[in-house]
Amino acid sequence: MLGPRPGLPLTSAFSFGLRAWFLSAVYEERTPLGSEFDAIITGVADYGFFAQVEQLPVEGLVHVSTLTDDYYYCEEATHSLTGRRTGRRFRLGDKVHVVVVRVDL
Repeated sequence: MLGPRPGLPLTSAFSFGLRAWFLSAVYEERTPLGSEFDAIITGVADYGFFAQVEQLPVEGLVHVSTLTDDYYYCEEATHSLTGRRTGRRFRLGDKVHVVVVRVDL
């Protein structure tokens, strides 16, 4: 079930269990696949959004193909991905919950 994350503002924080393809991992140990992290959206493009993990210096891509609850399109003026049917938005600076599914060094 989708819903707001406790303790975070409704407009900026959702925990969707999103899959993320992490593009870099600069840390002492490799991050195991399946690890879950809270992250902040740092960039938005028509193919997905980039999110930086709060606890580690790691940034990754959440591809639109992993957002299966709706068809998302990019709104460049607002730096957001918006669901066509639901109107749900992923905006620059929003907090999300991600799952590591691939690591490229």
